[in-house]
Amino acid sequence: MNFQSPRITLDGATYNGTAYFEKTAASTDNSSGNNIFNQQTTIANSGPGDFRHGVSALDTYNADLIIANSGAGAIAMARNTAGNIFNGNIQVNSTAGNGVSFGTGNGTSTLAAGRTIAIGVSGFSTGILELRNFTQTGATPQNLTLTGTALLQVGTNSTFNGNVTFVSPQVLLQGCSYMAPHTSRRMATATTPALATTSSTTLPPS
Repeated sequence: MNFQSPRITLDGATYNGTAYFEKTAASTDNSSGNNIFNQQTTIANSGPGDFRHGVSALDTYNADLIIANSGAGAIAMARNTAGNIFNGNIQVNSTAGNGVSFGTGNGTSTLAAGRTIAIGVSGFSTGILELRNFTQTGATPQNLTLTGTALLQVGTNSTFNGNVTFVSPQVLLQGCSYMAPHTSRRMATATTPALATTSSTTLPPS
């Protein structure tokens, strides 16, 4: 199915086929949650408003998820509720606006073992990629390379159990636990000064 609309809310449905949802208007749309996505799903925002998910109930993604922000707004996943589940790979893209976030309203997310969160084919050059209350299970390496003027913000209360490599023009690490070696590198540009990297915590496996 392919849905493109000025306003979209996703509330308590099960999707057994591939699904594409694109919001285009200036309003902020709050999807309450309690959705199950069993095939590849794309969440897109090409408008100036925010597209929020998991506002009052958890969502479960059982296949790959593509998130693409190309408008002046933002996409917020797992916003307010605990227990959002990502059983497939996640691709994040932002070429305009305010970017993509997980858990900014104290929601929590779990990425299944053997899966990755990575930058998609459109890239992440604008806005903030924020991973808050985000837990990676398993030891699969994670690599995120942002470009342009983008900011990568990791934490608070996030955990990565595999090796991670973060590269971004701006990097902000706040209260994240790394259970394996990690590298965070900022890339200063002529037009955008890099943010100072804050402290992070590496905890060796017991």
